[in-house]
Amino acid sequence: MPIQQPPQRPPTPPRTMPSPTAIALTLSQDITALVSLSLETTASIVHDWLQLGLSAFGGKDDLTSIHFRPKSKIKDETGRGLAVVIVGASEAAGQSLTLHLAKCGYTTFPIVPLPNPESPPTSPALSTLLLQWSALQKRLRAKHPDHSGSVVPVMVDPEMPFDPRVQDRDRFRHAGETVRAYCKENNLFLVSIVCASRRTKSSFTGKPSCPPVERLEISAACSSRHDPDGEGVSQESPPIASDAIEFFNKPPKPHVLFVPRGLRPTSLTMSDERTLVDLYRANILDPLAIIRELSDLLTDAQVAGRGRGRVVFVNGENLGGIGIGATDTDTTYREEVTPAARLVSAMRSETARMLKEELNVMDVDVCEVVTGPMAPRTSLSRYRLRQSSDDWDDNGQAARQRVAGRPAPTPTPNVVRLRSPQSLRTKQDVLASRIAFLSRLWAVDNELLFSAVRHAVEDHYPRYRHHAGLTPFLETLAEVTPGSSIAKRIGRWVVGWILMPRGGKWRDDDAETVRRRRDAWVRDIAAAREREDERERQRQMERERVWARQRQSATDRVRQREREREREREERERERERAQRARVQREATRLDQDQDEEPVDWLTRFEQSFSLFLIWAGYAMACLSAMFMAQLNNRQPTR
Repeated sequence: MPIQQPPQRPPTPPRTMPSPTAIALTLSQDITALVSLSLETTASIVHDWLQLGLSAFGGKDDLTSIHFRPKSKIKDETGRGLAVVIVGASEAAGQSLTLHLAKCGYTTFPIVPLPNPESPPTSPALSTLLLQWSALQKRLRAKHPDHSGSVVPVMVDPEMPFDPRVQDRDRFRHAGETVRAYCKENNLFLVSIVCASRRTKSSFTGKPSCPPVERLEISAACSSRHDPDGEGVSQESPPIASDAIEFFNKPPKPHVLFVPRGLRPTSLTMSDERTLVDLYRANILDPLAIIRELSDLLTDAQVAGRGRGRVVFVNGENLGGIGIGATDTDTTYREEVTPAARLVSAMRSETARMLKEELNVMDVDVCEVVTGPMAPRTSLSRYRLRQSSDDWDDNGQAARQRVAGRPAPTPTPNVVRLRSPQSLRTKQDVLASRIAFLSRLWAVDNELLFSAVRHAVEDHYPRYRHHAGLTPFLETLAEVTPGSSIAKRIGRWVVGWILMPRGGKWRDDDAETVRRRRDAWVRDIAAAREREDERERQRQMERERVWARQRQSATDRVRQREREREREREERERERERAQRARVQREATRLDQDQDEEPVDWLTRFEQSFSLFLIWAGYAMACLSAMFMAQLNNRQPTR
């Protein structure tokens, strides 16, 4: 009998040693994260002791503000019986916070908008979130079958473009009713609303929604803007308030956006109006709507002895960019922080301050978590310096999943995309890119962000401002330090002097070169406009052909239905005629049969009756004859 050989294992791929740069980068991120965590934990402990001492010294029974959390046998499960609402769960930061809070035992309600009618019917953000939670839940339930964490997505109406005709659609009313009913049915207490920062769809790539063409002078743009002959390139002026509805009813026209020399394309001056409106609605109006709908549930937690409710605003530079870089050498880990994003961040901070004053009378605390530049944790295969939990996915895989779940950027079709040559980049652009690359040394990852948010949610006496990373901590320290503005300017000058590019290629060009480039740009713009007009005419002709085919097909379908109805009507008429003829024929046949059978029956009955009559008549005559003869015999005399 032949001996069976054991199956051979497939060869193990050789382990590649990480580069020294990757090791140094990981070590730097781990050290800065450790310092940030130590500072944040120390600040929370000192603040709790200080507030507790002030409460005891003041003689106020303020111990009710401490969260009463049920004890759990599972380690780090602090959210049993508690619920948290996550606003902005369609971004990577909101999804990361949702999964981390669910891992801690909270029942999380991520707010996810439905996809637009023109987009695919499935939501990539919701699919990615559910897949990640399914994998994480399997590992948690395998270790702890009684784990209380759960993710309950709450869908809201899709984010439609701004329309002045729509007054109030109450997009979040159904979401508030859903959360309220779920908490009541499962005996949950809503303890916090976490509002993560969001971005617009046009800013996923870190580029402006309208890529402009860089110019050297403003006069040519101003002269072409008012060109009466229409030969130059023009830019439509913004509509006035009285024509707002007509403006939104009209389709956008192709145009080219000019940027003066020295002004960056991503500056606040060149920001698109629709982008600003979407940023304001997604980061200011949507969180306020959720807080308005669920403010009563936050006060119920205080009444039930579960502590004061919390509203946490998570503000940062590029919160949606967590996990963009999938490899160690990826330089696109951090998208450019535009002035529009900084403007919205400042508005969110001011909104948090105002809400803190307003909601304090309702026993609801408002906190702000400020983050620094964010980047994914560097993956070093098995040589990780800072290991994550076994229940969490590998960073590279999680990053790839988040990137796969992110919707693709939709190009703006009404803008002629003409890019400036690479040689025209300014020194400020190169300096900003170098500073952004160096900021990866102290970048913040999703675990560090969650630790700051967890302090804001679970601290007995939460501070107003929590920090994730060293950058926001140093900025807060500089705000309260006298003379910090002078130190900032000196530091910026030193950093700029060290990192500023040098070389002959950055010298200003002469007038002839400027004129040639300007003429070339004008020709390119004119050619691009002609191509765009030609494409627009072709698209219009194609739309007209499609509409004609649709109208013809609709007319043919109507005629076909009319012919089918006519045939059905004729068929029913023929059926009725055939049934009528058959009924008339049956009636005539029955009448003929009755007429034929009636004389035969009368004659037969007459013959039978006449025969009986003759028989009875003969019998009667015989009887009468016999009686008559008997009487005659009696009357004769005897002889």
